[in-house]
Amino acid sequence: MTSKIRLEPEPYQSILESGGELSQQQAMELYLHPDLHGVGALADWFNRLKNKDLVFFNINRHINHTNICINKCSFCSFFRESGHPDAYELSLDQILQKAKDMPDDCTEVHIVGGLSSSLTLTYFEEMFRALRSNHPDIHIQALTVVEIEHLSSISGFPVQEVLARLKAAGLGSLPGGGAEIFDPEIRAQICPAKISGDRWLDIARLAHQVGLRTNATMLFGHIEKIEHRVDHLLKLRSLQNETGGFQSFIPLPYLSENNRLASTIDPTGQDRSITPPRQDRAILPPRQDRAILPPRQDRAIPPPRQDRAIPPPRQDRAIPPPRQDKAIGPSGSDILRTYAVSRLVLSNFQHIKAFWIMIGKKLAQTSLLYGVNDLDGTVREENIAHSAGASAGSELCADELLELVRGVNKTPAQRDTLYNILKLYEGKQCEGKLNGGKNKTNDIDEVSEIMGGDP
Repeated sequence: MTSKIRLEPEPYQSILESGGELSQQQAMELYLHPDLHGVGALADWFNRLKNKDLVFFNINRHINHTNICINKCSFCSFFRESGHPDAYELSLDQILQKAKDMPDDCTEVHIVGGLSSSLTLTYFEEMFRALRSNHPDIHIQALTVVEIEHLSSISGFPVQEVLARLKAAGLGSLPGGGAEIFDPEIRAQICPAKISGDRWLDIARLAHQVGLRTNATMLFGHIEKIEHRVDHLLKLRSLQNETGGFQSFIPLPYLSENNRLASTIDPTGQDRSITPPRQDRAILPPRQDRAILPPRQDRAIPPPRQDRAIPPPRQDRAIPPPRQDKAIGPSGSDILRTYAVSRLVLSNFQHIKAFWIMIGKKLAQTSLLYGVNDLDGTVREENIAHSAGASAGSELCADELLELVRGVNKTPAQRDTLYNILKLYEGKQCEGKLNGGKNKTNDIDEVSEIMGGDP
């Protein structure tokens, strides 16, 4: 028996150690290689090269200010049209009331929602000023670049002016939503009314130019192909080389409940685990050394037995729904591989984040061995992913996040939005030098020195 094909990491390590970048072909090789754990180990090695064994999280609070949206993306389960019974828009008083229940050590409020024409640029300026007035130390991470473009459209102001006004009102950074998949053909099928992938990149560039850091995302596991994912990663890497303004990359697995896109995907179609066919066994030709015998004619076929009545079907049990052997959306192995390949291709991104709400705590913990070094935060309340079937809950306390990180023998690091480290949770020496945000640092080498050398 031929042994399992294993990934040879040295060629990739040689490129990454020297500061080089993986090519499109090499990215495709990693996506299609049968050794998933080997790809994960390579990503974990590179992650340790960049981030030691630190895993970041923050204390944050999410607010979704409206579910009214004119884009009506087919993958979105959150949006409602104006006038729908479930449609809502939060007033400024309601926003401030939600902000009141932030824990004392919360450092970030994360605000995203739909595109409602009634929520103007002034609404957001007033919101940010009021939040900063009531919570002067809080960092406001709000509004995807898609929302920024929408505000530019309805206000008549250019994007640069919208960004400058929001920043002056208290906006600290932008999340990375709305990127989906940059390929125009895929985008035309899943979000035809949304801005193009090129426009998304243009607005992210403008945000970086005015001094606003952003994240970046990729929605995967729906109708796209592997080459579309790789193209998406390469475009992000190119812009990061230009601006350096991206903080983290967040792969987002498609969730299929309660949205139109799910009805167009055949659950018995392509298996998204991306396990290629085995190539280590030769296909044998059919045997030709035996003659095909004619059917035997020397035994009569007995008639069917009539001495037993056929029982009626049981009615005391509910008939289960038909099985769907292949679920819609990415498999667990596909999710882990996407994290790993993202870590290796996006060599100029410092952080790869797993949004635990979308994949669950157990898979999020496993992802820490596949190139991920950030678990997002405590969240407190989240509606967008849960409307599409996320079942991981809406909040984790800090102790639960610490347990996830320590469970894979890594070091938890509480951060703020800009990745200044507020507290390390391993060793008395660390706690004495970094505590409560008084001694912040985002220098990995400095953290390593505080911890007493490489972890």
